[in-house]
Amino acid sequence: MPPLKIVCTADLHLGQSGPLQQAPVEIQEERINDGFRSLDLMASHAIKENADFFIICGDVFHTPRPTAQVFNRFARTVGRLSERGVQTVVIAGNHDLPRMVGGEPYLSALREVRAPGFWFFDKPSDVVLEGKHSGQKVRFVAIPYLHLASPEEDKRKEEIEKTLDDLLSKEEKHLTVVLGHLVSEGSSLGILKELVMHAEPVIRRSVLLKNGVDLAVLGHLHGYQVIGEKIIYPGSPERISFSEEKEKKGFVELYEEGGELHHRFLPTDARPLMTYPEDDYIILSESLTPTDELIKALENVQIPKGAIVRLRYKSGQRQTIEWVRVLDYLREKGAFYVVPQPQKERLETYPTTQLSLNLKELLKEFIRSLAIPEEVARRAIEEGIKIIDEVSEGL
Repeated sequence: MPPLKIVCTADLHLGQSGPLQQAPVEIQEERINDGFRSLDLMASHAIKENADFFIICGDVFHTPRPTAQVFNRFARTVGRLSERGVQTVVIAGNHDLPRMVGGEPYLSALREVRAPGFWFFDKPSDVVLEGKHSGQKVRFVAIPYLHLASPEEDKRKEEIEKTLDDLLSKEEKHLTVVLGHLVSEGSSLGILKELVMHAEPVIRRSVLLKNGVDLAVLGHLHGYQVIGEKIIYPGSPERISFSEEKEKKGFVELYEEGGELHHRFLPTDARPLMTYPEDDYIILSESLTPTDELIKALENVQIPKGAIVRLRYKSGQRQTIEWVRVLDYLREKGAFYVVPQPQKERLETYPTTQLSLNLKELLKEFIRSLAIPEEVARRAIEEGIKIIDEVSEGL
């Protein structure tokens, strides 16, 4: 029989079009296709290599309510894997779980109809599964993302660690793999840094690897990383935001050798994201022809083929950029789409008190010039002055 092989991924965020939420619909649809191209690549690899299991450690979808098209495309991939003897094991991530109390995750539908070769966990559990190719049994300990009752980080950490401790307390003769959507001690936090500092509990490595766990494969952090030798984040197969533009993207294959589990990282052809300039802005505020100036500043910029480019520039309040020209120019250089990040220079300002007084007088003059009842005019002036005061306080 062939050796045990397990393909692992996480944080697919299928259905997301980031960072192109403001782009035309056809551009967003092509961006959504990026996620499915990566999924197809990983599924094809699992089939070609006679993998026993295809693991997704949370955040299959970008929203708890994916469109029917997105859900069906994922379900067809599960069916394709099952037909070739590859079992799909999925744990819920925070993006997969309903935001309303008592709601059911969409993925539970596949579980409820007993889709062949599909296992979904939205609650902590463990299961021993036998590979259809290698014939080897593996114990999977599933810790999906947990919406816990306690708002206090320390208490939430205690709850998660106790759950893990209970599941791992019994001896197991099979290879044991922990699957989680959580933050491990020793991990590089990346885009979740601020969130973890204020909300997410960090789980101790000793708890994740208790009682002879062979490997822990985790989701939630989008960058590939290995902590120690036995805790692995495959990372997201696609770049989800510009904060990930320098991260390598791919998935992980586990394989058995000499009675132990090892892993290798395999890259995906993730769409490049780039920011230009990286740490500054192109200054256009003094230019009489800002579009020409912007294009000139981009002449020597090397753009990876198919990249989404975030373009940072400073312009005056009254300047207008001809974006069709800029987009056409960058597409000729290889870009897929451009996300502008302008910083408008503020007009010369007056002292706030003087400005608000002038506006109040103008408001009164304007409203009194209207042919409206006196009581209506009085109330309009009162409300308008309140708004001016609120805005003035924020300047």
